[in-house]
Amino acid sequence: MSPFEFFFSFYGLVLGLAMTEASSGVSRAINQRRRRPIGWRLWLLQAAI
Repeated sequence: MSPFEFFFSFYGLVLGLAMTEASSGVSRAINQRRRRPIGWRLWLLQAAI
């Protein structure tokens, strides 16, 4: 395995974990929106994704 392949696979793993964490946070916020209003920032976040 070349250094480029290692870096690319490591970067893909980190990016996948970050996307999983962000999507779980958004789903948690949507599930709790009755107790705590979400506001306009979440919709800006969804537009960016």
